[in-house]
Amino acid sequence: MKISIFKPKDRKNFVCQWTDQATGKTKTKSAGTAIRRDAERFAARLEREIEEGNSVFGRRTLWTDFLIRYRNERLIKRKLNTRIKVDATVAMLEATIAPKYVQGITTEEIAKFVNTLREMERSEATIKGYLAYLKSMLRWAKEKHIISVVPHIEMPTCPDQMKGRPIVGEEFDRMIDAVPDVVGEDSAESWKFLLRGLWWSGLRLTEAARLHWTDDTYLTIDTSRNRPLFRISAEADKGGKSRLFPIAPEFREMLDSIPEDDRTGFVFNPELQILKRRPDPKYMGRVITRIGKKAGVKVSKDGKPASAHDLRRAFGERWSRELRPQDLKEAMRHATINTTLAFYVGDNPEKTSEAMELARPTNKTTNSAEKTDISEGMEISQKPYK
Repeated sequence: MKISIFKPKDRKNFVCQWTDQATGKTKTKSAGTAIRRDAERFAARLEREIEEGNSVFGRRTLWTDFLIRYRNERLIKRKLNTRIKVDATVAMLEATIAPKYVQGITTEEIAKFVNTLREMERSEATIKGYLAYLKSMLRWAKEKHIISVVPHIEMPTCPDQMKGRPIVGEEFDRMIDAVPDVVGEDSAESWKFLLRGLWWSGLRLTEAARLHWTDDTYLTIDTSRNRPLFRISAEADKGGKSRLFPIAPEFREMLDSIPEDDRTGFVFNPELQILKRRPDPKYMGRVITRIGKKAGVKVSKDGKPASAHDLRRAFGERWSRELRPQDLKEAMRHATINTTLAFYVGDNPEKTSEAMELARPTNKTTNSAEKTDISEGMEISQKPYK
């Protein structure tokens, strides 16, 4: 490569200019001096550093080499779910823009990546998820001096709205009735138990699948206190922290109904004759969606059938009228109160109006004189102003 120097009319010092071999774009850097001889020496030194890979300017790092280092140094410390999502992001990047060098992932290339995803009819939320993991990777690359600057990434704006909706009791009953038609009579009770558990506990499906009677590796029931609590490990928690959470009374009663001798292993063990093993959360989710479809329970305008997460939404909707926002946050295991406020508080004006009607102090009016004063005030307010 060759670095040239020149002195712009509006600049005091000489400027170095060269073509980046990774992106093909022109780059510049101030030589920091107004003396040509010193600028030439600076350019020669910069040229040598770039060629030897000792300068972040113009350095080329193969995408495959970067991925090996990123996985060994960064991803190995992250949760399994994070590693899976990063792998999905990498696969989509390679299938669309196919970067050869890390430095080749520019703002323009990222814009092409986003446009391609939209042409593939990916949702804005899905695109935002891909970009979030890509941005994290590029920030790490900058911290390790692999790239000189993180390219600008314009994140899509996704409205704070549910992908589904809370289902009501009658719809849940229809799902329970549809279970035998989907999984067969022999396996029906184990799946009904799982559905009722999701309905009464508010657990995410992955949490319910990992709920264990005794093993605290992921999620278990802590009975060492006055009231039993969920104890969730950092590995299982969505927020990455080991915490205790309240158990709803209906779910506690459901667990209490299980004989002592049967309280071993996983709490939920849905069975399927075609499987020789315990189904994983993804398989459970697909079966529950099939149950929702069979029951004719639709949760969106485009006809999306009810899923496991809609049972969790129903739990949040029921308790949103009984608990303070801060308490509801704990019951839903949200990382921040903002999530609780966005999805479960103040989003149903009809129910708020109904609650206000029930809470109206109709029996607290003291005397008829007060009623007369109010009516007289209303009559006065309707007279034309002169």
